[in-house]
Amino acid sequence: MASEHNTSNPDSYLMRLPVELHKDIIDLLALPEKVHLKLTGRHFASLIKAASHSELLAAENTEWAISKGLFSCMDCVRLRPLDKFADTMRKNKKGRNGSEPYKRFCIDCGLRLQLHPKLYRNQTEQRYTPGTEITVQGKPFIFCRYCNKYTDQVGPKRSLACSVCVPKEKSNSRKSYEPYPGYDSDDDFGHLRGFYDYELENDYEYEAYWSVF
Repeated sequence: MASEHNTSNPDSYLMRLPVELHKDIIDLLALPEKVHLKLTGRHFASLIKAASHSELLAAENTEWAISKGLFSCMDCVRLRPLDKFADTMRKNKKGRNGSEPYKRFCIDCGLRLQLHPKLYRNQTEQRYTPGTEITVQGKPFIFCRYCNKYTDQVGPKRSLACSVCVPKEKSNSRKSYEPYPGYDSDDDFGHLRGFYDYELENDYEYEAYWSVF
């Protein structure tokens, strides 16, 4: 009867191993594999330690991360989709193969005092200051200096404000952005657009994992 039980429940073989062996197996896994194993249940979730920033930097250059458009953030120490980063954070020195990818931070962390004032009420550092214009996948956004809102309703050039806060007599609607015209070797979304389709549920799946660290 015992052998029949083992045959019908092959997963039980793994769970019957000592915890020490589970840890040894985990040490042999690549980061993507640890992600999937951690999502299987509380047992492995409790055994798998939080990934360090250096581990995430290495992981973002894997085929797995590139295919999903994932980048690491130095502040929240998570892998996040490319639309969570300003274009300047994914190109040149801060690009995947740049000289300073460890200095990359996501938009949420750059605006964290404004977007999450209660959560970060004891912190004074703010990376994006009011009036900063941020471009994401070719589309301009503004962190308005007057209303302190992050919006795609960008006012006239050099106004440092959203279109709502700019006085009417000075307001000239900014031309709507055009999609990125072609391939740029420094721009990940340029060459990923042909096959990259990041589903919302994947965003929840992977961010839910990294947010527990």
